[in-house]
Amino acid sequence: MIMNEISLPISPELPDTTFFGYSVDTAHSASDSIPVLESAIRNFSNQRVMKSSPIFLATLVDNSIDLETALLEIENILDVVGEHDAEEPDSSTIENAKTLFPKIYNIYPAKYTIYPTENRGIAIQSPMKQKGVVQIECGPEDVVYCIASIEDNERRAKFYQMKGLPDEFIRKALLDASQA
Repeated sequence: MIMNEISLPISPELPDTTFFGYSVDTAHSASDSIPVLESAIRNFSNQRVMKSSPIFLATLVDNSIDLETALLEIENILDVVGEHDAEEPDSSTIENAKTLFPKIYNIYPAKYTIYPTENRGIAIQSPMKQKGVVQIECGPEDVVYCIASIEDNERRAKFYQMKGLPDEFIRKALLDASQA
């Protein structure tokens, strides 16, 4: 099998750059890069990163935005409940999260962190940026919580039904977080 070589021009002068769908962050050590590099190499199935690239200066983080993967994480949330000291969400909470997530994603397409919570909910957290993050939690009985921490301002809202969500509060929080 012939493999193509890819040279990634990574340098300290380009601290946060994207190459081939991967975000480069030069702030981390080479040992942090190894698992991510392995993932990058797997994703470039017939290609490989050249040894001559100064890849040790960077951490490649999979920056691909995959709605289907996130929906699978929600669907399989029961598999990771024990890892988070959380209680199992019921089937309606899982369905609500699966319904709400694509709408959230359409407002702010990004790689979200999804995990079960201790009160039988499912948290959907936006990428943590320097100045902002939004966490939306689908809880039991159609309750949805939204906490937006943008700069030094924290806003909270509690919704008692899924109908009409995301509303203007959630939309603004996600847009603010995407620009923070």
